[in-house]
Amino acid sequence: DTYANLTSTTASKAGANSEYIKRKTVVVTTASTLQNIANLKTVVLDGQNNVSFTHNAIHDTRALITADVNAGGANVFDKTVTVSDAVTIAQGEALELSVTGGGNATGTLAYSKVTDSASNLADDAATNTGGTKAITGKTVVIDDATTLDQLHTIKTRVDASNQNSGSVTHTAVTDTYANLTDTDDAKAGSSSVNIVGKTVVVTTGARIAQLNALKTTVQNGDGNVSFTHNAVTDLRANLLAELNNNAGAMLAGKTNLVEDSISIANGESLETLVGNL
Repeated sequence: DTYANLTSTTASKAGANSEYIKRKTVVVTTASTLQNIANLKTVVLDGQNNVSFTHNAIHDTRALITADVNAGGANVFDKTVTVSDAVTIAQGEALELSVTGGGNATGTLAYSKVTDSASNLADDAATNTGGTKAITGKTVVIDDATTLDQLHTIKTRVDASNQNSGSVTHTAVTDTYANLTDTDDAKAGSSSVNIVGKTVVVTTGARIAQLNALKTTVQNGDGNVSFTHNAVTDLRANLLAELNNNAGAMLAGKTNLVEDSISIANGESLETLVGNL
């Protein structure tokens, strides 16, 4: 019977004192945790060692499943095993090899939650639909900064809308100014949905006004949202205005490029001012 029925102490199930299952041959048909199965086995055996107790499935954390594998796999080999918490792709693959290769090699392992880096989730072709590490329909969390191309690839592979399951969550984006301001679905998205409220790093230069506009979009009224740019490419007049009016805050520690023609003297003067920030 199911784990739920076998642990129900109503008169119509296992009985008030589990009398209908004690010292009986019992097969648990649905999954529960390793500890729950062990507790139920204790009830069924009722102090006897010659009572048959079998379970078909386990649903537990990666750490506890791994511990059972390392102890000989008595409770997970040749079972239908599902992982209850998030795993990296490498962890999921390693555990799957261990569970499916143990015992008589009739077991299976599945996991529905993946937390991993953008590069592992997007750049490894095996995570594509049908691959050995497929993330299709899974709940995916990207745990480091992603480019928008990587994000699109990961979302495509999860394919949540067609699978009716799964999602992709990210908190940080590092990309070029061009990509961050492209509202195509494969880039920043409609209304910049893929970057609003995220930690954003702009890797290529843009004008000060453009960067400020992008910052406004990203922060969306929340000044606590982190926005960083690595470079500024602007007219000399705008760079000077930034130095004079904003103490050069947008230029300090950045790679700065003057995009219009200037005299050598003007260039030297500007370089000195920026260098002193």
